[in-house]
Amino acid sequence: MNNQDFLLDIVFRHLGSVPGEEVFTCSIPGDPTAGGYPYTHPDRVKEGNNNFFAVSTFIAPDGLPLRRIPGQFGALYCLVVDDVGTKVEVNGVRRALGSPTWVIETSPDNYQCGYRLSRPVTDIAEANGLIEALCDTFTPDVAGVNRLVRLPAGINGKPKYGGGYQVKLMSVKDVEISPEFVAYALHATPKDPLAASKPFLPAHEDPVIAAMTEKGHSFDPSRTPGTYDVQCPWFKDHTGMVDNGAAYIAPAGFKCHHGHCSKKTFRHFRDFLGLTAKQVDVAIQTAGVEVFVEFDTLEAAMSEAPPKSPALLKTASVKRFHLKGKVMSRGELQSHYPRQWLFKDLVTANGSFLIAGQGGLGKSRLALALAMSAAAGLPWGPFNPENTSGVRTMLLTQEDDDAEKGHRYTTQLRWMQEKDSRWAEPEIQKRLEDNLFLPEIDPTEGLSEALTRALLIDQGIHGPYQFMTWDPLIMFWQGEDDQGLNSASGTRETLSKLAAITRTPAKEAGLPYSVCFVHHLNKAGTVLGSVMVENLVRTVFKLERDEVGYKIGDPRGTLRIDKANGIALRDAEVTMYLKTADAVVHFQGDFVTKSREQRVAELLVDGSVEWDQAPDKLLAAMERFLPILGDTLTERRALLKEVFESWEKGEDEALEKLGLHKIADGKKLRFRPFTGEE
Repeated sequence: MNNQDFLLDIVFRHLGSVPGEEVFTCSIPGDPTAGGYPYTHPDRVKEGNNNFFAVSTFIAPDGLPLRRIPGQFGALYCLVVDDVGTKVEVNGVRRALGSPTWVIETSPDNYQCGYRLSRPVTDIAEANGLIEALCDTFTPDVAGVNRLVRLPAGINGKPKYGGGYQVKLMSVKDVEISPEFVAYALHATPKDPLAASKPFLPAHEDPVIAAMTEKGHSFDPSRTPGTYDVQCPWFKDHTGMVDNGAAYIAPAGFKCHHGHCSKKTFRHFRDFLGLTAKQVDVAIQTAGVEVFVEFDTLEAAMSEAPPKSPALLKTASVKRFHLKGKVMSRGELQSHYPRQWLFKDLVTANGSFLIAGQGGLGKSRLALALAMSAAAGLPWGPFNPENTSGVRTMLLTQEDDDAEKGHRYTTQLRWMQEKDSRWAEPEIQKRLEDNLFLPEIDPTEGLSEALTRALLIDQGIHGPYQFMTWDPLIMFWQGEDDQGLNSASGTRETLSKLAAITRTPAKEAGLPYSVCFVHHLNKAGTVLGSVMVENLVRTVFKLERDEVGYKIGDPRGTLRIDKANGIALRDAEVTMYLKTADAVVHFQGDFVTKSREQRVAELLVDGSVEWDQAPDKLLAAMERFLPILGDTLTERRALLKEVFESWEKGEDEALEKLGLHKIADGKKLRFRPFTGEE
C-alpha cells in the first residue's frame, strides 16, 4: 500500500469536517534527526525517505504557511501508541484499546499501533485530553496534538539502524474507535493546551517577552490572545530533537507538549530566561492583572494561604451525631444513620473486605458462592442478604478460563440446589442471568485498569454493579506496576483505585456498593505483598484447612474472621460481636482446587509451554502463566523450582497421574508429557 492510499483510506477516511484543513506530511532523506521536520506535500513524499504524518490536520491562516503547531490545529483523526514491543507490551495496548487499525514496524521489533477515530475531534481541549491520557497510560513519546508518526512506505534512516532500515506495514484492519470510549477507558479529561489566563499582560509590559527578545529566543503570537508559540529550551531532549509544541501563556504559564517536558513549569522557563519571581510579580501588580501565579515551593504557597476561619472550627462534623443536646444512643444512630449491609451482621455495604488463605483451599470457590448469593438474593451460609432481590455483581478472576469457570459455576450451583431448593427456581435462575457477570480474562495477560473500566462502560438495562470481586487481588498489576502490593503507598493507592472503580457508578445511582478482594497468604500466614492490605479493609476472612478432615478424604475449610467492620477480633469475640456462630465452609471432593503440581503439569501436558527447552527458559515461560503462585516473578520462579524438586523426588506412578514422565538429560532430570508408551 502506498502512502497516499494509506492516508486517505486508512487514517483520514473522515477528512473534510473542518473547512480549510490539510494533512501534514514530511519526507526527510538520510538521518531524520539531523534537521527539522518541514512540511512536504503528500504528493511529494518519496518512499526512499523517512516519511511521517501528523495525527491531526492543520489550517494555515490566509497568507501564512502551513505549520504543525497547536495554534493551527484543525482536527484529531487518530491515536498512535509508539514503542510497542520495546517500551510497551502489545497485549497491554490491545487490552486497553482493542485491535489497532494498523501496525507499522518502525525499527527492529519496535512498532506503532494506530487507531482511527470514528469521528474527527475538532475541539482542541478534547483532543489534547485524549493525547495526554494516552501518554499517561503508555509512553510520553506520543505527546502533542501535533505528534508525527510513521507512514508505511519509507525508511528509518537513523544511523543506529544502518541508515536505511525498511519500515513495514504489518497489518491493517477496517476498525475504528470512538473518542468517547478512549476517554472512558483512559480517564481522559478535556485540557486546552492554549488556555490563557484572562486578562493578560500586554506584550510591551511583559518581562517574559522582553527577556525572550533580549536573549534572541524565538517566539510567535498564536491564534489565541496572550499565548505565544516558543522554542522549547529543552528541545534537544525531545525524541528526534523535534522543535515544536511549546507555548508561553502570559503572564505566568508555560507548557511543552512533548512527554520529556511533562514536568517543566513556568518556573523552569523563567529561570532559563534569567528572570526572578519578583520581576514577574511586580509587572503583574503594576498592570493590575489578577492571575494565578505558580509558587516556587510548597512552603511559599502555604505561607500565602489564608488562616482558617474560627467560625468554621466551631461547626465540627461531630455535632450531627448529637441529638437534643446529648450523644445519640445506638438506637437513635441506627434510626438516623442506618447501617447498610451486603450480608446482614457480617459484611457491611459501602466498603471492602478480604478473603485470604493459602493455595488450594478453595478461596475462589468461596468467592464464587458469595457472588452468586449476592446476585440471587439468597443466603450465603447462615447469613441473609440485605437485598433479597439480588444486586448486580461482577466477579473478575484471572485464574480460570471459560471452561474451568463454567465447571466451577455449574458444580457450585448444583451443590447449592442440594442444600436449598430455592436455587432451582426459575426466578432465581433469571436473577443469576441478569445480575451475575463472569467476564473472560486471559490468565496469561492479567487485567488492566483500562480493561476493567471498559467492562463497566455498558452497565446494561439492569443498572450499575453494586458488588465486585477481584480474584486474586494482584491480577490488577500484571504487566503494569512493578510496585504492586510491595509497598505501603502502592497498596493504599491501588486498593483505593479498585474500590473507586466499583464505587463510582453505584454512588452516582444512589446505591450502596461492596468490594471483595481475594488473595493469597504466605506460609507465615501473612497476605502476600503487604500487611497493609488487612489494615485497609473493614472485614478479613481467613480460610484455613481442617487437617484431620483433609487426611481422611473429607476436605473442608474453616472460615475464621480476624477483623469485622474495622474491629480486630480474637476467638470468642467473633461470636460476641457478630451474634452468630463461626462459619464453617465444607467442600465436597469435586470442589477441591487443583494442586500447585497439577497446575504446573498441565502447562506441559496441554502444550501451553514447550517442554523441550533449557530449564531457565522453561521457568521463564511458565512463570507468566501462574499468577496464583505469587505476586512477583521472583516469587513464582522460587515456587516453580520447589515444584520441580518435588517431581525429581517423586515416584513414577505419582508423576504419571499428573500426566508426566521422567527422562534423563545428562546430570539433570527432565519432564515431558506421558504418552503411555514409555
